[in-house]
Amino acid sequence: MLRHSLPAAQVGCRQTRACQTKAVKASVEQVDRRQFLATVALTLASSGSCAPSVQAADASLASAYLPADGESGLYKFVPAKDKTPALRAGVIKPDMRYAFSIPPNFKEARISNTLNGNFCMPNCAEPWYEVVYEDPAAGNIKLLAVPLLKLTNAKDVTVEKLGTPDQLLARIGPYVTGTYFDEDSLQSAGSRKGDDGLTYYMYEIYQLDAQNGPHNVCAVTAKGEVLFVFMATANDKQWRSSEGIMRKAVDSFRA
Repeated sequence: MLRHSLPAAQVGCRQTRACQTKAVKASVEQVDRRQFLATVALTLASSGSCAPSVQAADASLASAYLPADGESGLYKFVPAKDKTPALRAGVIKPDMRYAFSIPPNFKEARISNTLNGNFCMPNCAEPWYEVVYEDPAAGNIKLLAVPLLKLTNAKDVTVEKLGTPDQLLARIGPYVTGTYFDEDSLQSAGSRKGDDGLTYYMYEIYQLDAQNGPHNVCAVTAKGEVLFVFMATANDKQWRSSEGIMRKAVDSFRA
């Protein structure tokens, strides 16, 4: 029986085509596999099941645990009745607590015992900090409490009985700036009547060597045994972006 064999050239051609076909199939399979793996990775990332870059909301931000103050963009802070040494000691009456509103990205800062009055309550002779909030991008918000005995021997005085806005600032200016007070740094001083019936002295100071930045706006009033100094401070860079909301925060303070 005669057997016909293909010419060597045709055999080589067929083998080459087979190799090419196998190579193409392998290439397609590799592409399909890469596409499949990429699709799986994208699905996992979007679902957050294995995505380390997806971060939970910061629970320490004011917006995470304080109620919104209407449509102001601020969040309302009212201390618990036993939050601070002054509240626990009754120097600030727990049933007459202060309140204020702060921007969403501020975080409450820890106050040391030497600054919060814990070591001297209920007979502190020097000012202490009740609450401090801060945001590196915007500045600081602080509530300073000054014992009225440092300013007068009278009981239950109003802020008006401590003098005019200018006269009172001359006495408490160093508490506001954290250093000495330069009278030329005063930008404005005035008063307003709050919806709580108290008079608030309102100040704006720009002093380059102030402790927490040159910009300082504050609201000051007297209630019970305490002169409250609520202030917002910032450096020049912070003030350019936060001025509006910091002013709103100061306006929100009620003793």
